[in-house]
Amino acid sequence: MGQVPSLERAIAILRLFNRSRRLISAPEISQELAIPRSTTHRVLQSLVDLDLLRREPGDLYATGHGVLTLGFEHLAAQPLTDVASPILSRLRDQTQCTAHLAVLENRNTIYILRHLTPSPFTPTISIGASVPAHATVMGRVLLLDKDAAAIRRLFRGVSLQRFTDRTPRSIDDLLELIELDRARGYALSEGFFGNVAAVAAPVRNASGAIVAGISVVAAQGSELGLQISTMIKDAVLEAANDISRALGVTR
Repeated sequence: MGQVPSLERAIAILRLFNRSRRLISAPEISQELAIPRSTTHRVLQSLVDLDLLRREPGDLYATGHGVLTLGFEHLAAQPLTDVASPILSRLRDQTQCTAHLAVLENRNTIYILRHLTPSPFTPTISIGASVPAHATVMGRVLLLDKDAAAIRRLFRGVSLQRFTDRTPRSIDDLLELIELDRARGYALSEGFFGNVAAVAAPVRNASGAIVAGISVVAAQGSELGLQISTMIKDAVLEAANDISRALGVTR
């Protein structure tokens, strides 16, 4: 790249990452962009310091949460949120529960849309929040398209953080839950992440791939919480199907 300024090198590095290429090694970056290895490591360190990249085991790098901060306004303006917003608003009114829309970013669930209820129970997860995918029903439905081998690769070398005594302790525990979720087409939770009951369903695009998930949450043990596996679950599935149809799903 010759005497290209560091800013341009940093941008070129960030552009190497995409949905199908989420982990890249420093030597690969150096070779593909024709940047000396010492310079590559210096730029990578700057990007890590800015939270635009993060280090992974094996001298690999992945995009960091700072990328979301830079691109969130753009992300929120995309058709997915435009399509989902009125449907989530209807879901909130139907269920009297706060409704969320989220996407998967590596091993994290990124919340990109939220419709709050006026009730005293207000979930702590806000727009732009990043939560470990293994710990929530939203994360589990976002993982439904991945087979066991892919999920093991995704979480290789990672200790699963526990938020309650019901959070999965291991990849085997997580895979068991995901298999159950896959069989019924949605994920149900009571107490996996904080003192909440939740149900989530996947949103698919025209090709049938999962591109997002929606969920509603209620206080565990409350009247709404007791309905989470019945009437509320049915409303969530209907809303997920409506969003998917708006994105081109025909079945």
